[in-house]
Amino acid sequence: MTQQDTAASASSLALFLNDAAGCAAQASELLAGCSLTVDRWRILELATRHAGLTMSGLATQLGMPSSTATRIVDHLVADGALHRVVDRADRRRVLLKVTDRGLTVVSQALQHLEPLEAEIRALIEGERRSTRRRTLV
Repeated sequence: MTQQDTAASASSLALFLNDAAGCAAQASELLAGCSLTVDRWRILELATRHAGLTMSGLATQLGMPSSTATRIVDHLVADGALHRVVDRADRRRVLLKVTDRGLTVVSQALQHLEPLEAEIRALIEGERRSTRRRTLV
């Protein structure tokens, strides 16, 4: 890989990360309507999709330090959106379970996030079409 190729890759990555930061900022604004932060929503959304998620699995999936994940989970437990449950098969493991209140919060959050979700889906679909055209040519 030449220096020019590396620079092009780096700038593509920088653009992607800038776009991701912009999406996170938009998500934060939209989630304010349902009293959630982006990190709290990410944890609830992940716990909803992965039954029996552990704290270490959560931190790994989200790419955040365990201490940060624990602090956020503490808030969600206090809000009644999550429960910590000791794993029956291995009592050393603590699993996260989404409560009925948590499911309601996730549903409300998804409604608030729908405009951003639709915009992202359109961008992804446009990129797929563009990639298909380049592949066919």
